[in-house]
Amino acid sequence: MSKIFILEKQNDLAVVRFDVVGDVVNTWTDQAVIDFEEVLTGLEREKSNYKAVVFISGKSSFHAGGDLALIDSITDYPKFQERCTRFSQLFLRMENLGIPTVAAINGPCMGGGYEFALAMTARIATDSPKTLVGLPEISVGLMPGGGGTQRLPRLIGYAAIEIILKGQVMPAKKGFEAGLLDKLVPESADLLAAAKEFANDIVSGRAELKRPAQDFSGLDDVIATATKGVLKASRGRELPGPKYALQAIKEGLKVPIAEGLALEVECFMNVLKSPESRGMINTFFLKTYSDKPQTMIPKGFKTGSMNKFAVLGFGIMGRGIVVEILRRLQKPVVVKDLPAALEPGKAAVQKVLEGMAEKGRLAQPVDQLMKLIIPVSEWTDEFKDVDVVIEAVFEDPAVKDEVYRSLCGVVSENCILASNTSSLPVNLLAGSVKNPGRFAGIHFFSPVWKMELVEIIRGKETNEDTINNLIALAAALKKRPVVCNDNPGFVVNAM
Repeated sequence: MSKIFILEKQNDLAVVRFDVVGDVVNTWTDQAVIDFEEVLTGLEREKSNYKAVVFISGKSSFHAGGDLALIDSITDYPKFQERCTRFSQLFLRMENLGIPTVAAINGPCMGGGYEFALAMTARIATDSPKTLVGLPEISVGLMPGGGGTQRLPRLIGYAAIEIILKGQVMPAKKGFEAGLLDKLVPESADLLAAAKEFANDIVSGRAELKRPAQDFSGLDDVIATATKGVLKASRGRELPGPKYALQAIKEGLKVPIAEGLALEVECFMNVLKSPESRGMINTFFLKTYSDKPQTMIPKGFKTGSMNKFAVLGFGIMGRGIVVEILRRLQKPVVVKDLPAALEPGKAAVQKVLEGMAEKGRLAQPVDQLMKLIIPVSEWTDEFKDVDVVIEAVFEDPAVKDEVYRSLCGVVSENCILASNTSSLPVNLLAGSVKNPGRFAGIHFFSPVWKMELVEIIRGKETNEDTINNLIALAAALKKRPVVCNDNPGFVVNAM
């Protein structure tokens, strides 16, 4: 298994790159925590060899924070509390390293990812629409548990309370103005080079870091006012996330930070054990990781050709998928089903498109879009130049097995194959596919033209190019993709 955190000495600086290989974004997996501790221990032991440390992501995004699938599966709370305490102490050790540490932030940096950066001496980020910073944990039904309630108020004062309670995530420029970031560089800049220069400026004293002493003498009154605001917004419901976040802030800012961090962990666990928390974790996952699907694709990835599509099965789901391809992409679609299903399917698609046309939601006339449908009931030559096939036939393993074995004989070896299944394992279906690396699940929700969510399911043999191409397709269809591992059923149940 490759290391997630890798330290490299560059002149008199330590550069630590981190990358949770195989995942779309960096999160605090168990292995990530282990690798981080190993690197941190090495830095503590050999810090005399370095003037400063720069942490930079190996992905097109910095860090998305906690592993929500892991959090949602917790059953042994005492053991998880020990993990949280250890995690919090790691950040405290980094904070007390004795040499400057700099977070070089690109793309989303949220939750436990921003708390990671917050425990460092300073934060530099690319001034890009893709760079987002903040603490959205309240939106999960949780609260910051990696030092956010303790370090952010100490950094920017009372303004931190609103950011925490509203679960705010903000673009780089706004984050810089609010004090969450210390320096911005243009999107086109070499972030690592800029971060190293910034680190050297901190060491030499040339960098001007705004670290005003905070006056918390009116803390109790501020917390009381904030509590009233929360209750008003929730119509009198005492939600665990805001309640315990305010408690952690109120009590933690009156004691040394080490004690405040311990209080925060206690409060975090109280929230985690609440029914409200469990009910909101998946909602957060959907909103946070799928609103901007292009940011989920690695920088520099070249999307494959998507000039011709095929949809297998012209039932309710197949029709909905065809509607979306026509209205969003205006590309030819080969539709295969039994002869008796083709005309009713076309009529249903036309009816939906006509409704959209009446509301001014189509880029082309309905008649022109309908001409892009290529109905077939056999495996014809029309499949030879298809770039993406979406299978939506009857949920029967035997039926799908026959379909995929026939399909692989008529499409190119580079054609992406995706199943709309919601109940059959992708790994099972992959057994019928030639070159299963190009195969994955892509589960739309009904009615497809109204539902934004789409699941992209990674099988054991699915390659990353396939996943990235399907994310790109979802983005083109203006959907909110969620990438998950093979698990039958909806993502809200599978996570």
